[in-house]
Amino acid sequence: ISPDIVVCDIMLDEIDGFEVLNQIRALEQFIHLPFIFLTARADFMDKRRGMNSGADDFLTKPFMAKDLVETINSRLTISSQKKVSVVNEIKKNAVDIFFSVSSKEYLNPLESIVNLSDTAIHQLNNEQYSNLKMLLTEINNEGRRVLNTTHKLRWFNQLANNINPWAKPANRGMINIKDIQN
Repeated sequence: ISPDIVVCDIMLDEIDGFEVLNQIRALEQFIHLPFIFLTARADFMDKRRGMNSGADDFLTKPFMAKDLVETINSRLTISSQKKVSVVNEIKKNAVDIFFSVSSKEYLNPLESIVNLSDTAIHQLNNEQYSNLKMLLTEINNEGRRVLNTTHKLRWFNQLANNINPWAKPANRGMINIKDIQN
């Protein structure tokens, strides 16, 4: 279970709140977890130290319950907006990557496949068999290049959508080329 927010006092028995904050921020999954300090110490240096360590807010004791609720709600709203922003940025990056990759990693090899296969067909029609093996090898290489790029883009898309692309689902809907040949 992952927390939505941390509310922590600075003065604790075993370690202080600054150490709690440092330990939480050291965990990758909690880098953006909203963190609010409660403190009886209204010292500017403590606040500055907390903010420099990654605290999101401070409440000085004594405080009213209403202030705590408002602060928590505010931090949860900001955190939610950041998550939406990150998801949108990932999707935008996926589109940008697709467009930048599409010409280099799709159009170039596909043009090669068409040109090489046209040449192979022409040679077959003219019964010129000497270069066919080389042409078919190049067609195969370019096809594999497109296939590898497609796999990478699919994996990126799955990762961007929190799907493990290497999990072994019951059926991915993949077609085995050997099944087609039979």
